Amino acid sequence: MRAPPAQHTSQQVVQVARKRTHHKQQQHTRVLFPFPAAACRTSCRRRHVVTKSSTLSGASSSRVPKPLLPLNTHLYEYILEHTREHQTLRDLRAATCDYPHGAQMQVPPEQGVFLQMLVEITNARKVVEIGVFTGYSSLAMAMAMNNDKHARLLGLESDERPLVLAEQYWEKAGVRSRIDVVLGDAVETLRALAQQDGQDVTAWKDESGEFDASWWAQPGTVDIAFVDANKRAYDEYVQLVYPLLRTGGVVVLDNVLWKGKVADPEHADKTTESIRQLNATLFHDERWTYSLLPIGDGVALCRKR
Repeated sequence: MRAPPAQHTSQQVVQVARKRTHHKQQQHTRVLFPFPAAACRTSCRRRHVVTKSSTLSGASSSRVPKPLLPLNTHLYEYILEHTREHQTLRDLRAATCDYPHGAQMQVPPEQGVFLQMLVEITNARKVVEIGVFTGYSSLAMAMAMNNDKHARLLGLESDERPLVLAEQYWEKAGVRSRIDVVLGDAVETLRALAQQDGQDVTAWKDESGEFDASWWAQPGTVDIAFVDANKRAYDEYVQLVYPLLRTGGVVVLDNVLWKGKVADPEHADKTTESIRQLNATLFHDERWTYSLLPIGDGVALCRKR
């Protein structure tokens, strides 16, 4: 025979209801989060402590999910199929692949579009590029200036050989007249612009004599600086560009994930270590709004506050 149901007091009924509600909440938590509810509570406590102790702290891996989109070949092909690339840019990219180490050194199409987007968003009229190579990124940004007669790009390049190819495609796209190029060490050029108002800076192939170094030397006027040159000199580039950049201006640094080596402790070569130090420096430098993005070989986006 079944026993008669037990009589519960109102207090016991409330306790049972609370237990059932708590149980349902735990079940709901398991559905929303891939880790146990206890771990969720722990991470929330840690987040509270970190927020109180520092305004600059990295996102903890204990509460960040694994990457949702592993970038395999098929997915990357899909991205390229949905990347708008002007025919002249496409032709230059193909020509660069025939250049020694060209395929490894040039900016990928999706990064070119990203740079164009930044030019349009900031309405950039003054862009400095450190490391021109065959001119893909400078061509992309110059084409995004929408025929603004006051907009110009200054390219700093140490090797004249790839500039020959770059110039061909700048001419083909009709943007050669808005691109100034200074041949030589970028650090020395930036120092001359900062310290001497560009008196000793001359442009490559400036037949018209229109290059005005003093205009580029004006502090607080550059809208965008794109850095893709000697990786071990990145920190110095940033420090020298900073006074030239306007408030709200942007520095974009390429290759800051360095083929994934920055996250692998087994890689301790000088280039990898310098990029690691750069990323750490930018992360802690509150003069910038800083974001590290997995575009191409890694892009650091820094907005001057």
